Amino acid sequence: MRDIAGRGRERTKPRSLRTTATTRMVPLTFSLAGIDAKQDEILSLLHNPDTPHIDMLTTLIVSNSLLELSKLASSHVSLAEFANAAVLTMSHCAPMNACAISFASPGLPAVFSTFGVWPSTDDLNELVLARTGSAEAIHTCPLFAKDPTEPIGYVGITGAPRQLISAGLLTQIAGFLSSILALLIESEYMRRAASASHAMELAGALAETYEEQQLFDIVATIATLPGAVGAALLLELPRFGGPVCVEAGTTGSDVTPTIHRESFDRNSSGTLRVWWSEEGTPPPDSRLEEIVGRFFLSLNNVERSLRLHSEVETDELTGIGNRRRAIKALGRANARARRNSEGYAVLFLDLDAFKSINDEFGHDIGDEVLRAFAGALERAVRIYDVAARWGGEEFLIICPSTDLLGAEAVAKRLLDDTPVSCAAVLPEGRLQTVSIGIVVCQDPMGDPMQVVRSADAAMYLAKAAGRNCYVTG
Repeated sequence: MRDIAGRGRERTKPRSLRTTATTRMVPLTFSLAGIDAKQDEILSLLHNPDTPHIDMLTTLIVSNSLLELSKLASSHVSLAEFANAAVLTMSHCAPMNACAISFASPGLPAVFSTFGVWPSTDDLNELVLARTGSAEAIHTCPLFAKDPTEPIGYVGITGAPRQLISAGLLTQIAGFLSSILALLIESEYMRRAASASHAMELAGALAETYEEQQLFDIVATIATLPGAVGAALLLELPRFGGPVCVEAGTTGSDVTPTIHRESFDRNSSGTLRVWWSEEGTPPPDSRLEEIVGRFFLSLNNVERSLRLHSEVETDELTGIGNRRRAIKALGRANARARRNSEGYAVLFLDLDAFKSINDEFGHDIGDEVLRAFAGALERAVRIYDVAARWGGEEFLIICPSTDLLGAEAVAKRLLDDTPVSCAAVLPEGRLQTVSIGIVVCQDPMGDPMQVVRSADAAMYLAKAAGRNCYVTG
């Protein structure tokens, strides 16, 4: 009893390592009727007063393991999810130190799932448990799919009591898993055959309001194309406030991926990498070229439409964004910060004594100063930042994924560059300076407009401090 339960075992010396590979043919069918028969057998043992407790407990553990595994038969899961659920079920139902399932089928990603300390798939003859310092016996049994003569992998356990091994626990588990695998693999092939059409549908359905989740759905579908094992998409678009990378499946393996690149304009580009089960070109039924072509075309159309919209959000005098663009950029920065648990910075800027420029030199010179300062703004910010004219001589900068040090660096560049940029349009000796308020938002769950108001208040503190400086709020 104590040995079966996996507790209280005493070892006088380390057991020698041995690997057991069963060569018996594993049946490809295993029904619930067989489990019912096993339960009837248990009931008979319970009613028989001469039944040894060890035999009854062994039979109970085997039956319970198969019953729990049978629940996976009706689950609509992927092959990897199935393997993960199976090893967890095995480890919970029977005493063992570790268990593993490994299998591969042509055109599908290899699956390897373990529970506990298990050796690598390349060497099943090395398993030393640090907690005991002793070698463990490894028992494996082959898994089959359609062909009962060609194993596609194995199921293995280590540290199981000898009574369970003798009772055929591993053999019966392998038979049951093989029967489920045949159906799951067939379902996986059918799902991948349909994924090309689904990917085409998703690739052509991008709306102007698409977010990262839609991109992930497309990449995840591409990762399930026939022969594919993983996919990764890198987009560099100003709308996201920074590079966006979404991945699905197995990426970064030793197999060289196929790479597809597209440039939408000088500031926007996309790169899609797809990994395959075998190195080389994708199979014809994957329709990858057609899918990628439609996807990048859809992206290009969306970005072109957004560029047209941006003309409506451009300040006519300075050529940079207007208040409408600033508010949209503020919302995007806040949403990104919420998703990624990061901060963003807002800089509120006001040209010092600008009214006197208009009064002394006229509005034409004042307009030239505004345009010169807008040029300084564009030189001071990153491609993902948004500089906009908030109104009159007030400007706003929204810096996604930026901390206080980064925001201060932008402010310092503007304090140095503003007099130089505006000097060319002003009379000699007249300097134009700027006062700046900085706020870094660390709580994106709040109102982003409050961040602007706080930056505005900090700017007035800079004015009160003597102008031509920045104050953090």
